[in-house]
Amino acid sequence: MQNLLSRVEILPPGFLNLFINWEEWVQRDFELPKYTNEKVVIEHTSINPNKSAHIGHLRNSCIGDTLVRLLRRVGYHVEVHNYIDDLGNQLADTVVGLLNIPLSGEYERFGDYCWDLYATTNKEYQTVEKAPI
Repeated sequence: MQNLLSRVEILPPGFLNLFINWEEWVQRDFELPKYTNEKVVIEHTSINPNKSAHIGHLRNSCIGDTLVRLLRRVGYHVEVHNYIDDLGNQLADTVVGLLNIPLSGEYERFGDYCWDLYATTNKEYQTVEKAPI
């Protein structure tokens, strides 16, 4: 596997970029692993329905789905857990925040305000749950 990467970059806030040395890569023989019939569980998330979708949200779904397909291709019995966000509960928590939690600040978009309000509401739930009765 030596020389398969031409360089590695580490960039803020924690990205790791690997650059493939394609001249070396194309000279390698790659074989698929033998059939195993072992069970594996892959969990990956769906796009968050509470904010505008962009390519970054799609990335995790694509990586998870690709991994599932690759493992099935080489003979694994794959169980997929694809967690779908529950917009109903998240919307209800945001409404609770709108009615009960004052949140100040300047926001360009209402969705950004709701995102912060949702997080603040859930922190408040934790505070209330820990309070003595």
